[in-house]
Amino acid sequence: MVRQVAKHKLTASSLLEVLIAMVVIVVVFGIGMMIYSNVARSSVTTTKLRARSILDTELSDTEENSAAADSNYSVDSLGITRVYTPFLQAKNLQVVTLTAFGTRGDTLAQVQKVILRNEPKN
Repeated sequence: MVRQVAKHKLTASSLLEVLIAMVVIVVVFGIGMMIYSNVARSSVTTTKLRARSILDTELSDTEENSAAADSNYSVDSLGITRVYTPFLQAKNLQVVTLTAFGTRGDTLAQVQKVILRNEPKN
């Protein structure tokens, strides 16, 4: 058997073309990583969801015990601050603000609600 030699010439890539292709791939990869990090940073994390759930529970407890005062306490390694502020000119209506802080002091979640506070009995 006689082998036939290919009559077509194969063209090879030059070093410059390979380098340009690599630069394009690195740029596309870099843009993809920036998009991924922005999406990951802006998404709701499980820690924020857990903090929101704890604040909802604490808010319902606050509504039941409306005679409580401003306080700072901790629940499940989250720092929680409870602050009461007057609501407009109403005597018995107040806004309760609950804020959950992480271990680094960053705000994870915050809830506010207008509640009817019982006047303390003398």
